[in-house]
Amino acid sequence: SLPMGGVLVLFSIYNRLDTVILQALKGSSEVGIYGLSYRIYEVLILGAFYLTNSLFPILAKEKDQLYFRKIYQKTVDVLIMGGLTVFLGTLFFAPLAIKVVAFKRAAEFSQSVSLLQILGLATIFSYLNHLTGSAIIILGKQRKYLLISFSALIFNLVTNLLLIPQYSFYAAAW
Repeated sequence: SLPMGGVLVLFSIYNRLDTVILQALKGSSEVGIYGLSYRIYEVLILGAFYLTNSLFPILAKEKDQLYFRKIYQKTVDVLIMGGLTVFLGTLFFAPLAIKVVAFKRAAEFSQSVSLLQILGLATIFSYLNHLTGSAIIILGKQRKYLLISFSALIFNLVTNLLLIPQYSFYAAAW
């Protein structure tokens, strides 16, 4: 459980690192524009979270590797289709989503539309990441997961520090 606790700590840092760096280097206005699109993105990835969490007990108790792989592959297929659907929906509905959420201040958040569309692409990977995380736990590979999570955090930190000064919230989104 200690490696998983470490993964959760690293994930918490990873998940807010871009916003902290953006705030320090660019200020509150840019954080607000980015934050609006990121909040919508966080809601969009909940479907994968709910699906993989509901399947976790089924996958965890499955002893037959062939059946495990069958369930896993079907879940991957569903998550890819769901992620693609969300991505395509985000491309099309991002302007409406920003208008609805920002309401009277939608004009101030017009740049959030393109940020949400960029983040929409990430939904495909986020959807698969939920299942991968569950499988890593089930297979007892938490220590490797901790190492991968730490590497991802370092990569995120370095790329954000290098790119945010020039590309602002677009760098954070990518």
